[in-house]
Amino acid sequence: MRPFYHPQCEDISLVGLLYALGDPVRLQIVHKLAENGELTCSDLDCAVAKSTMSHHFKILRESGLVSTRKEGTQHINTLRIEEIDRLYPGLLAVVLRVRVTSK
Repeated sequence: MRPFYHPQCEDISLVGLLYALGDPVRLQIVHKLAENGELTCSDLDCAVAKSTMSHHFKILRESGLVSTRKEGTQHINTLRIEEIDRLYPGLLAVVLRVRVTSK
């Protein structure tokens, strides 16, 4: 299996972050990670297919919002709060105040 791609801090763009946050499922994932710290993919019950969840996590990782590491057969996901706050102070605080609603 290939290693996960995680952009360096200098490669994280506001446009990419806002795109990733623009989907209700991804926004729900970000909220759950903020509340719980680290979670596996199976810990996140978002009522979507496994392949769809994989797609959402790929977008979250490639935007720079989420870091994923492999432990055994599990993928452990963490919100990159410190890096995002350093680049765009207050962005995640505002996003996390918004209630997640479905489409």
